[in-house]
Amino acid sequence: MMVSLLLYAYCLGVRSSRQIERACEVDVAFRVITANQKPDYSTVCRFRSQIEDSLK
Repeated sequence: MMVSLLLYAYCLGVRSSRQIERACEVDVAFRVITANQKPDYSTVCRFRSQIEDSLK
């Protein structure tokens, strides 16, 4: 789920973890990707830093 979330956010030009968190609360597409869960910005940031090399 987190990989899909990051890839979709990157495609839309959303890079900030806090903006991704807000989008998961407001945007329907983000809510579908996250199954209506709202990951915290720190979780998004931590996940991104852990798999940064794999995403490249």
